[in-house]
Amino acid sequence: MNRLDSCKLEAFARMISGVATRGWLMSAFVSLMFVASARAGTWPGANGLITFELNGNIWVIDPDTLDSLPIAVGGDPAFSPDGNWIVFTSERMGEWDLYIIRPDGADEKQVTSNTSVDEYFPSWVDNDTIIFKSRDDSHSDPTDRQFVTVDVGETPSSNYTIVRGPQEMGDNSLAFPEISSFGTLTFTENYLLQEFSYKTGIWTANGGGTPKMASTFGETANSSGWSPNGQKIVYPEAIPGEFNIDVFINNPNGGAPFNVTNSPSRYEFAPRFSPDGKKIVFSDQEDLYIIDTDGENEQKIVNASGFGANNPDWGIIPGTEYTPTDPAAAAIRAAINRKIKKLVRALKKAKRAKKKPKIKRFRKRIRKAKQTLRNV
Repeated sequence: MNRLDSCKLEAFARMISGVATRGWLMSAFVSLMFVASARAGTWPGANGLITFELNGNIWVIDPDTLDSLPIAVGGDPAFSPDGNWIVFTSERMGEWDLYIIRPDGADEKQVTSNTSVDEYFPSWVDNDTIIFKSRDDSHSDPTDRQFVTVDVGETPSSNYTIVRGPQEMGDNSLAFPEISSFGTLTFTENYLLQEFSYKTGIWTANGGGTPKMASTFGETANSSGWSPNGQKIVYPEAIPGEFNIDVFINNPNGGAPFNVTNSPSRYEFAPRFSPDGKKIVFSDQEDLYIIDTDGENEQKIVNASGFGANNPDWGIIPGTEYTPTDPAAAAIRAAINRKIKKLVRALKKAKRAKKKPKIKRFRKRIRKAKQTLRNV
């Protein structure tokens, strides 16, 4: 029996023993659908594991073999930097607390225990500290609507450290904190345009500095993720005048937006880089996909059959070390050059046909692509 088969038997044993909920039983059913199309191989493969939320449960999937496993009841999963743990939220004790678990479903532990607040959107500062949003509906707890951190200990803790609060932003819709390898914090924030009109943008803050919005991108982004070397941000962005949200890569200070997916009529969310920075995983709120950073080789890895696979995160194999490079930059430059060549050919064709509106449009798109290329 291999490691994956052993983990699956343990998961089913939890269900049989009554630990599982009805959501676990649904996960078992969906698990059979996933595994039926999986490719044989060592688990996990060379590219680590992807964790995600499906039907109120936490899953892991091997992007190489497509073997998958339900490991816990909860949501918002995120891998620790060393790949040894997954943090997630769960409401099993009456309020939303944080828990951690091994990628194979072992050693589950409760991390937080505060009856005054709920905890959302967890991610890792380092292998021992978790950052998340604290929320108290009565607004009486001092950590209400703040980004706070907690150390992972042997017993559940309510000893939180406030990192950043809404008083600096003028709003209370903080979400999705992510910290780069250089310690730069990104998060999303709904901000008021005018009365009853809000937009969601990406903000960055170095250390304890004042957060700044990268005003040239991310104005409709609902989450963001750092490249492994801290040089790029990946995020979803609505396309003006179109009914779709695409995945983009950009510099932290903006100026070089690159549309990775270019997918018409699809709403894409929660993109995250692979540990080596060469691929991206994202959700369309139904299924999960992976794609190269240059927009090539898109592959559906989870067909959730309408149950909704969301909030993916990509973890390394414990003990694996990756050289902090920026493969995304070279891939993006190559993709933009291909796009420019294609636009130039289209421009020449429009000139021969003497179609002035198309000539003007293609020239504008070429200028924009060249500007992006200079900023990558």
